[in-house]
Amino acid sequence: MKKIQTTLILLLVSLLSCKAQNVVPLYQPPNDLPPNAYFKDLDGDYDRFIGN
Repeated sequence: MKKIQTTLILLLVSLLSCKAQNVVPLYQPPNDLPPNAYFKDLDGDYDRFIGN
């Protein structure tokens, strides 16, 4: 029983302390970035470079 309680408490703590990242498009101006943001190719701009 104690092992189940410990597991549940650890699971709850890990879920609450999780910090999500914000995904922004490649061409977003740097002054408009939210905290913990990273750039991602959302519009498929790099697809034209595949295979070249």
